[in-house]
Amino acid sequence: MALGSYWQSVQKVKTPAAWPEAGAVEQLLVISGSLSPVASKQIDTAFANNFESIAIDTTALASGADIHETIAPAIKDAVESIKQGKSVIIHTSTGNHDERVADAQTMFESRGWDAQAIRTQTPKIFGTALGLVADAVISQTHIKRLVIAGGDTSSYAARALGIEAVEMISPLWPGAPLCKAHAPGKPVDGLQVNIKGGQVGDENYYITVLKGKPL
Repeated sequence: MALGSYWQSVQKVKTPAAWPEAGAVEQLLVISGSLSPVASKQIDTAFANNFESIAIDTTALASGADIHETIAPAIKDAVESIKQGKSVIIHTSTGNHDERVADAQTMFESRGWDAQAIRTQTPKIFGTALGLVADAVISQTHIKRLVIAGGDTSSYAARALGIEAVEMISPLWPGAPLCKAHAPGKPVDGLQVNIKGGQVGDENYYITVLKGKPL
């Protein structure tokens, strides 16, 4: 952003064209792997605005249980909620206060994993699980807009979804535009996707994405 502003000031690049508003969608699917306090507030605000909360069993994932069996209940619950007209947040935690955080840590340690292994493998395992859940939910519903939240987990979730590239279609928040997903042969192909770090946005972030109104 700093470089872009400077280049515009010295006329090295042109002022960007105005982007159209994306507009509102009836429902939003969110997958969140962030532990950030900002993300926690965003989740709480969304729950207070009729978003459905669906928790992933991260302790089971940390134990090495079969990933597809572990995420099956979350997929079922999410599909049912969306078919009932609700927006959904599927999460691996709602913040550091979430009991699953300590329980998963204990489970990893019981397997003999050191701190480095836990740090590197947690986002991979949890992010992949979130991506697989979203893939299944998208294939079984008519959801049009997806948020992938969590800097460490989002890349693994995107890989699990089969996303190869994204094309910006509208600004929503600095560093987190609304994009079109390119994922040939995958359910998410052509859907609107917003990928954001845990610290990005204010507490009303998910309401903003649902309404599709840029800054």
